[in-house]
Amino acid sequence: MFVNERMTPNPLTVTRDTGIDVAMNTMKRNHIRHIPVAEKGHLYGFIDESDLQKASPSTASLLSRNELITLLAKIKVRDIMPRTLISINQNATIEEAALLFKQSKRSGLPVVDDAGIVVGVITETDVFESFIEIMGLEKGTTRLTAVIDNRPGTIAEICGVFAENGINIENLVTVPQQDEKLQLIIRGDFPAESITGKLEEKGIKVTHSVRIGD
Repeated sequence: MFVNERMTPNPLTVTRDTGIDVAMNTMKRNHIRHIPVAEKGHLYGFIDESDLQKASPSTASLLSRNELITLLAKIKVRDIMPRTLISINQNATIEEAALLFKQSKRSGLPVVDDAGIVVGVITETDVFESFIEIMGLEKGTTRLTAVIDNRPGTIAEICGVFAENGINIENLVTVPQQDEKLQLIIRGDFPAESITGKLEEKGIKVTHSVRIGD
């Protein structure tokens, strides 16, 4: 799955000289939490609600409403947008987006094409929803966990047990453990009890099973 499949395309944008009052109103009116800073399609920055909140006067301010409006109009987007510009290419994978979110500690990212033109916005929520879809959670799936040896052929042996019993594996993930072991997570539309015994006959220790999404 790729970023261009999950992003919001053709996003609204503001320019570097847009007042933060206009930026605030644009985001509020369109129910969005992030907005790219772009001119003629080229990306110059990216702001979100927290950037605007930090630049806004405190609610305890003694300024009048008109004074607040005048003050906000004088502050430009260029004055409050983060100095470090982080973006992601539309052809990047969802896994790359997830890693970039973790590293950047941002909740949204601007998406660009190979020429640096803004083509979308992707958020943490988009990534979460992608992994839910990848794992097939909403349609109902069995999650079976086993601890296996980290050696060639182990996973092939387990897949063979499933195949011999006519059970399809829809998703398989391994997580490194201590002592040269792997935690193996298998998902599919099958009752756990139908395969657990067969795996344990082969020396595969099943540590957990649960049905998710039904």
